[in-house]
Amino acid sequence: MKTNHLTRHVAALLAYSLMLLCILFLARVAFTIKYVSVQDLQATLAFLPSVFFNALRFDLQVVSYIIIIPFILAFIGWFIPSQGAYGRFVKKFNIAYYTTLGILLAVLSIIDFSFYHNFHSHINIVFFDFFNEGPLELIQVMWQEYPVILYLLILIVMGIALVYICRNIERKKEGHRKPITQIYFQIISAIIFIAAVVSCLRGSLGKFPLQVEDTIVTPNTQINDIIPNAVYMLKKAIKEKNNSLKPITADQLLHEKHFNNLQEALDIFTDQKVHLGQDTISALHKALFNQNKTTATQKPNIIIICSESWSNYLLHLSKSNKCLSEGLDKHLQEDLLFSNFQSVCNGTIATIERLTLSSPYRLFMTKYRLHPIPTSLAIPFHKSGYSTEFMSGMDVALENCQETLRNQQFDMITGKYTLLKEHPNYQFNSVGIYDEYLFRSILERLNTKQQKPKLLLAMTTTNHPPFIYPDHMKLSPVSQNFYRRSDFGDMDQENKEKYIHGFQYYNQCLARFLDAFKKTKAAKNTIIVVTGDHNVRSLLDYTKVDGKWEHSVPLYIYLPPNLRKNSYRTMVNRWGCHYDILSTLAPFAFNQGVDYINLGNNLLDENASEDDFSSYNEDRFMANPAHYKQLERKSNARALLLELYFQLAVIRN
Repeated sequence: MKTNHLTRHVAALLAYSLMLLCILFLARVAFTIKYVSVQDLQATLAFLPSVFFNALRFDLQVVSYIIIIPFILAFIGWFIPSQGAYGRFVKKFNIAYYTTLGILLAVLSIIDFSFYHNFHSHINIVFFDFFNEGPLELIQVMWQEYPVILYLLILIVMGIALVYICRNIERKKEGHRKPITQIYFQIISAIIFIAAVVSCLRGSLGKFPLQVEDTIVTPNTQINDIIPNAVYMLKKAIKEKNNSLKPITADQLLHEKHFNNLQEALDIFTDQKVHLGQDTISALHKALFNQNKTTATQKPNIIIICSESWSNYLLHLSKSNKCLSEGLDKHLQEDLLFSNFQSVCNGTIATIERLTLSSPYRLFMTKYRLHPIPTSLAIPFHKSGYSTEFMSGMDVALENCQETLRNQQFDMITGKYTLLKEHPNYQFNSVGIYDEYLFRSILERLNTKQQKPKLLLAMTTTNHPPFIYPDHMKLSPVSQNFYRRSDFGDMDQENKEKYIHGFQYYNQCLARFLDAFKKTKAAKNTIIVVTGDHNVRSLLDYTKVDGKWEHSVPLYIYLPPNLRKNSYRTMVNRWGCHYDILSTLAPFAFNQGVDYINLGNNLLDENASEDDFSSYNEDRFMANPAHYKQLERKSNARALLLELYFQLAVIRN
């Protein structure tokens, strides 16, 4: 054994480790400069040592994993002369290995940096939704939304620098030829190094290893977000994705939601007398489902339109910037607009899953899409004599939408290619048929004589990156001062204009659709509900606006003349979310005795107390401050019961 090689191998490994730490450090510095204000740093000075210490722990853990393979090769090299073929192989390997891993660290850091810009969060499970986009569309979005050329230049310069540094480290290792006669010193230094690596892999010398709780050391979220690195967050996202359909036990759910037992959650969520017996599924069904109490004399058509990135905040701004509304404001004034409203979740397909299945799990990409799910939106409509259709300008093969909904009692699933077959003249972009044509086909369905009332759930697509619009589009001009608003992010002017034009275009399409619709016979017997799938993302700087807007989407309701009441106008300030849509529509549409999943409130219930309403989003709960804790506990009970119901009635079957 060539013991005089030990010290120089350890020195080289330390040099490589320092190089990798510098990459992660620079990424964290860039993140702090971009996303953390000076005021936040000043307000949390006392916490900054803990922030830096925990950040170093996360970085050392990543670096320790990276050096395992070179360490093993170095250990083998201690038994082999370093100037032989093996030594030359290790040298070339180290240069290629550390250069490649260094660039990968930089790439991941850039991805995390850009993801945070869009979602105000490090890489999470939503990251994997990007891989469900078409490759051409994904390239277009990346090119238009991010400074790709700058990132490529950074990576090229970094690659050259890394090759230079790695070669220099290898030269110094070769040049260190002074023999060290104190063998015990070399062995002790190697043992200390191994112990340090093992400790860094664990991330802690204490009782508990490094864990997600160590990313939180201050009450300030922005400061806490400095701590984790991109590698850790990607690992966490992969774990969440792998565990997304691995149900946790009832006891774990109770602990997580802070309930002593299931009966306590049942009592808090529902006013019905629900007692646990041998059949837990039946008790959960009774709590989560409701039986409609009356039958409408004339069932209206129900049109639910889920609008891509329809922002409540931008709609709020349109009150003082009429150019944004494109004629929609008159309909918002004539009908009902709920502004204290949130999407339940923050993704397009995730929202479709919630609206159609009320599922707490992402099921469209699993085997469960092939089985009927008892919470399907279409079931109570079928039982009440409706025909059912899902329609979108997108390719409905996306994330198995078509295959899933076909198994959930939707009679028709109409997407891009069906619409093009019906109307070859329809125009489209890489995301789907333009919204104006989608609305035209919805109007056609309503004006076609039909034997049954119709439920139609539609999903628009045009207000979505890469923001490509029809050539004939004409929008109201927006002043340049509007784009300089402080509550807008720091994206360039061109991209700001694309976001605003997307919002304008959608409003224009919806306004023209409603103009035409209200002139038809269908307007006398059709309810139209319009909401957003999620709020607009990277355009807005949510550190400069009230937090209530971050996940806020509008809810617009058109009621035919025979169903309108003056009292409904007094209810539009109620808190609400997507869970409330079906509960609001049920009394107008379902037969007496029909079961439906009842997760929310009837927003038009004249007998309900204003204190009963709340707004749930997976990242934010909102309610009247005086009743916040009580309503939040009820929301937690709902989440527990719903997840447990899906475990027992869907996932385990």
